[in-house]
Parts: sequence; structure tokens; C-alpha cells
Amino acid sequence: MQQYSNSWDCLVLFSAKYKPFKKQLSYKKIVKRNVLIGILFVFLSYDIYTQILNHVSFSGSKGSILEHTKKLSHLIEQRPYFFEIAFSKTADGHQLWHHENQFPNYGLLINYQNLGNPRRLGSALATSIFFELNLHKLQNFFNMKLRFAGGLAYLTKRFDLYENHKNIALSSHVNVFVALRWSFFIKMNSHLFLIPNLQFSHVSNGRYKVPNLGINTVYPNIGFQYQIQKTERKTVTDSSYQKNSKNEIYLWFGYGRNQEYPPGTKSFSNYTLSGTYFWNIKNRHQLGIGLDVYQEPSLNIRTQNVEWITNYYFKNGLSGGLKMAYAFNYGRWILPIEYGYYLFSGVNQFPNGMHFHRIGLRYYHKKHWVTSFTLKSHFAVAYHFDLGLGYRIMVRKK
Repeated sequence: MQQYSNSWDCLVLFSAKYKPFKKQLSYKKIVKRNVLIGILFVFLSYDIYTQILNHVSFSGSKGSILEHTKKLSHLIEQRPYFFEIAFSKTADGHQLWHHENQFPNYGLLINYQNLGNPRRLGSALATSIFFELNLHKLQNFFNMKLRFAGGLAYLTKRFDLYENHKNIALSSHVNVFVALRWSFFIKMNSHLFLIPNLQFSHVSNGRYKVPNLGINTVYPNIGFQYQIQKTERKTVTDSSYQKNSKNEIYLWFGYGRNQEYPPGTKSFSNYTLSGTYFWNIKNRHQLGIGLDVYQEPSLNIRTQNVEWITNYYFKNGLSGGLKMAYAFNYGRWILPIEYGYYLFSGVNQFPNGMHFHRIGLRYYHKKHWVTSFTLKSHFAVAYHFDLGLGYRIMVRKK
């Protein structure tokens, strides 16, 4: 029998011999094939990364789809279930934020969800990076943690006007995947940890295409983590992200796209101009107040109650309001949460309500530049994703 030197040789062989099925596959066969490919990928990844990672964890269970609007009720048939594998590394302490956050974990996860409605919703396969925070000083046998994850998900079923018109949850195969997990880590022995946890996940395209009500799922479950090797603690050699001012002004410009009903109509470019005054609380937290100004042409449709419009007036798309802002600083990675209230609109109407919100991810580069990927929403209704470029102005240096 021919021998292969490593896992990648096996993958090349698999790819070379794999041929698409000529006849149409049933849903169950498609799921089984995807799961097998996912398992193969997982073991290849494990073979490659065991030398640089500290932990591998597994979890899975049945859960529930959260019916955040009655419009989704006809899509909820059976309880969904998920399987997940995660590879993680523990911060080694060479950066100051490692110590300030009690040596957190970070890594990559692969998440599979069967959404309980094979005809309309299908299943979702997601890959995501994550950060896992320790919520208290580390203990030997018991620790409580909070994990944030963000990445991309591929859905096997989406809205189609002719073949799947009842799926008003999602209209694209590729979507953004966000997950939050609250967990307890219970040490069983020197390598094995039991992880009772509650996991929430969200999948949507941020209204890039409509319909886009999104899918929210919750899974109470018990997972397991295997510790491959311990992290060797190092002394701090990098504290460059440390804040050297008591306050700062953050200015940024964002661009995003969205679509209005009916499905298949024109999509629009949306622009955001924002300024926030932050109070820096040590190196981990920021509290601020600010002003957002938006140029969103879709307001022409929302307020004129007309599906097909050929003239879009610049002033009719203008709106803006005051906001309160919080930002958690994970080194140079920032998790912002914002709440705002509209003060003006170019059409003197507020079809999305008076309140707006923003969550997402920012990265603080050196020399005060900032890049970001965030979502603007009106409570649970996504409005558009934004790619942003910003700049920080330091005030009252320490």
C-alpha cells in the first residue's frame, strides 16, 4: 500500500479522486457528505495545529430557534441542533493586555447547525475566530468565561421567489455569523475540562439583500475541552497599545450597502460620518457620547411608500442623532456597543423608529488609525453593515 507523508497528501488524494454525483442527491445525503468533509477538515487541522495550540474542545446539543418576530413562525418546525469544534491558544503574557484580561483564550471554531426545517431553512456551516474572556481571577478547578465569536456562515437554503419563497429569514447563501457563549470550566483531571454552557448564535446578511429577518438560535449544552499543552508564561515585552491619554476623540467614516423591499430591486450605498468623545477607563474600557450623521437613499422608498422610484433626493436620505457609546478593549481589538436617538431626518419622518444601535469590531492600529466592521440596526432589525476608517485624537495626555 502506498504511504503518504502527511495529512496534506491525504487531502490532495481525496480531492483528486472526488467526483460530483451525477444524479441529484437527497437532503440527508447532502448533510452526511458535508459532515464527513467537515470531519476530515477537522482532523487535518488538528494534525497541523497541535504544535502551536493549547486546547481543542467539542460541544453539541439540541436547542431552539428564537422567534423574534411572528413572521418566522411558519418556518419553525423541529428543534435545531448543532456540533462545534474549537481550537484555541492561551495568551502567554508577552503583551500587557494578556495580564489585564487574566490570560484569555483566542482561536478558531467550526460550527454546524441543522435548523430543523430541511425544506425551507436547510443547514448552516460556519467558521469563526473567537476571544474568550475570564470573568474573574483564574482558579485551579473552576472558572467562568465569556466567549465572543464572529465569522462567516454558508447556508444550504435561501429565499428564492420561485422555489423557496416562504424562506423570508435569509436571502443569501453566504452570511455573517456571530455567537456569544457563557460557560463554566470544571477541571476533571490535568487535561480534561467539563464545560456546561449557554450559547447564542445569529446568522444574517445585514440586509445586504432582502428578505433578511435573520436566524437566532440558543443552545444550552455541555461541552468538553482537552488541554494539549500548557502555555509557558512570559514577561511583558509589548505595552504599545497602552492608552496615554485620559480622553480621546474618535472620528470615522463608513460605507455599506442595503436593499429595500420588494426582493430583487435596486440596492443602495449608505454613508456614515461619526464622532465620539471617549473617557478612557484604564486600558480596558471606554465610555463616550457622540453624534452620527447618515446618508441612506433607501429612506426615499420607506417614506414615499412607492416600490419603484427613479429619482433619489440627497437631502431625503439624510438623518442623524446623538448616541451613547461603550467599547471593551481587548488589546488592539475593540468590541463597541452603541445606542442612539434620532434628532433629525431629511423627510421629517422616522420609518425605522427613533432608536438606532451599532455593534461590531474595531482594530486600533499604530499612529492612531482605526479600521472597523460594524452593523447598524434598529433594535433586532439589521439595516446595513459598514466598513469604516477612523482616526483617534488624544486629549488630556497622562
